[in-house]
Amino acid sequence: MTSSDGEVESACFYAGMKMMSCPPPADMEAVRTKDWKYVRYFRSDKPQYGEEDVDFRGRQPDFEQFFDLTDDPGEEVNLIAEPGLQERIGDFRERCSQHSAALVLARQDTQAFPR
Repeated sequence: MTSSDGEVESACFYAGMKMMSCPPPADMEAVRTKDWKYVRYFRSDKPQYGEEDVDFRGRQPDFEQFFDLTDDPGEEVNLIAEPGLQERIGDFRERCSQHSAALVLARQDTQAFPR
């Protein structure tokens, strides 16, 4: 997918991830471009999940990460609280929300019109 600023981005959504920073299990979704990566995690109390459970619309993440992949390719420094990056982080939050909502709508369409 290409963003409004011409950057190619990819999005991913996982559930049941075990992350040290967010008590397991945690569901996560992310958006990545060549230069930046935004990840957000949601606590989950379900040991197993179905695709219908991966609907994060209206939920606030329990933990977020933002990485500068050019200066920090090993993703060691979380920049989520960096004051000078809040506008860019807000853009990535919105992109992630848009991808997430599109995934939910696609799933609903598939359920409404099974093949």
